[in-house]
Amino acid sequence: MSVVGILLAAGESSRMGRPKALLPWGPSSTLLEHQVRQLVEGGCDHVFVVSGAVTEVEPLAEAAGATAVRNDRWREGRASSTRAGAAAAPGDTEIVIVASVDQPTTAAIVGQLIQCVRDNPAVIYVPVQDGKRGHPVALPGKFLPELREVQEETHGLHDLVEAYPPSEVDFEDAIVLADINSPEDYTRWHEHAFPGSQPAAVG
Repeated sequence: MSVVGILLAAGESSRMGRPKALLPWGPSSTLLEHQVRQLVEGGCDHVFVVSGAVTEVEPLAEAAGATAVRNDRWREGRASSTRAGAAAAPGDTEIVIVASVDQPTTAAIVGQLIQCVRDNPAVIYVPVQDGKRGHPVALPGKFLPELREVQEETHGLHDLVEAYPPSEVDFEDAIVLADINSPEDYTRWHEHAFPGSQPAAVG
């Protein structure tokens, strides 16, 4: 069964003040490398990293074992990156995990979502913590054609998921809700992931 991870990393990180993909994550990694590793260790056979604004993303993705996919239309929004990543995925893909570089996950979360789709390949799955939906999203491969057509005007992946009411998977780890958009977010979630560690100064 072919499992594809699509990692969105095309934005310019204007609110952060430095590229989020390149932020230190843990003792010896960047956020981009961490995300690729979690997707692979969680069960993805192939990972496509969608790049755009930050040229350093592409060689870093390749060095981490992923395939870099250039999205020259990144300024149009996240939907354009979702389309680019989905277009790169093989037509016989059976499971798709869509993740964002600024929403850190774990291999355990990825693995559980993949297993959910294997158990019921007709349903989209989203993680939930304390009643709130998080990420990443796991989709059966049959949704690839629609992923390749998502538009910013219709809220991209969000509206695709809402069009096919997803199954929610409960997780105790609040990391499924992590969303790093500011230096404060970075500090908070780095400390959550690595208690007692000192995050890098950003901003």
